[in-house]
Amino acid sequence: MSGPMRSRVDWDDVHRRMEAMLRAVAGGGDASPDAAREVLEARARALAEPPPAPAEGGALRLVTFSLAGETYALESRHVVEMARLERPTPLPGAAPPLFAVTAWRGELLGIHDLRALLGLAPRAEGAGGWMVVLGEGAPALALAADAPGEFR
Repeated sequence: MSGPMRSRVDWDDVHRRMEAMLRAVAGGGDASPDAAREVLEARARALAEPPPAPAEGGALRLVTFSLAGETYALESRHVVEMARLERPTPLPGAAPPLFAVTAWRGELLGIHDLRALLGLAPRAEGAGGWMVVLGEGAPALALAADAPGEFR
């Protein structure tokens, strides 16, 4: 897609937001279990709402993948490639969601596992799977996935 409808992703801003979110989550341990449950339920209701319809004349193109038995989707313009996750090098002590790096096309690519952010059980050490390589033209990072999905 090109022209005025295409917007560039500010990856530095995305990383800053993720770090702020992780700091907020780490500092949120003082909330009561009931308060935390209410927040999570409100978030779940908001996420369950259907996405807004694409602007007239445009179509939203998605790439899906599965993680822990659920299907997730990303806008295709952010996906560089789906690839087998082979020989990731664990990063002991790395702050979730970053868990490993891998050599990919001559570059080191950080692999993030959304399980930590979604409150799911951590991925099994040495587990294979797939990675969704994200970026704007050039790879910026990868998300671990259990299986690739489809293009919609």
